[in-house]
Amino acid sequence: MSGGAGLATPQETLDRAAVVALDVVGTIVEPSEPIAATYVRIAADFGRPHDPTVTAERFAAAMKRIWSEGTPDTDERLERDRWFRTVAATLPDAADRNQAIFDALWEHFAAAEAWTWHDDAQRFVARLTQLGIPWGLASNFDSRLHRWAATQPELNAARFVVTSAELGVLKRDPRFYQRLSERIDRELQEGRGGCAFRGALAEGGCRLMIGDQPANDIDPSRSAGWQAIWLCRPGTQHAVLPSPVAPTIARFDELRLA
Repeated sequence: MSGGAGLATPQETLDRAAVVALDVVGTIVEPSEPIAATYVRIAADFGRPHDPTVTAERFAAAMKRIWSEGTPDTDERLERDRWFRTVAATLPDAADRNQAIFDALWEHFAAAEAWTWHDDAQRFVARLTQLGIPWGLASNFDSRLHRWAATQPELNAARFVVTSAELGVLKRDPRFYQRLSERIDRELQEGRGGCAFRGALAEGGCRLMIGDQPANDIDPSRSAGWQAIWLCRPGTQHAVLPSPVAPTIARFDELRLA
């Protein structure tokens, strides 16, 4: 996909990157089975059957309502509370077993087998590593992301793995990216390759975010001074589009890393 008239192309944007931050779910991995199917399966394990179609509709509605309402400020406790309310709203016929079902779901989504890599994302991070371009993960997640990341050989070279719970604010708020900049700058400048990173920034290099959700990955990162590439995979639908238009790709393979 191109960048559009008057807009930098995705390739031009990548070529300027001094550091690359990647979203996780929907960008580099997907659930190994549909999330609603997992909810139905685990609820059934506790003797509380639910209709798969209705459950999928309830899950989508709960995510839209619970994760966009109220303050974007967060921490581990608030993240867990949001997910508990999401489970309760998705599985209303299991109210008497909510805690047990929630605990099982919480652990399930921390496990390696819960997530499947996109093959183009695997190739992309491997090439970033080969070229010495610092990269890492920036996710609306909690401490479970670190547990999952520790099981993934592809992430051994990641220079940072950062969650909204750690930074204290959800990704829909530009403060997430302001705090991420501070975290990345500190860790990269103090670690290996610090001189190269500082030099790339001094020469006009940018901090680049790549993700699939305009409201979380694209608009707020650009408001915080980052550049962004929107990954819009075939078959995905988005209620909100980037504003203004962002450089867009359908797969990581569209980006050349020389």
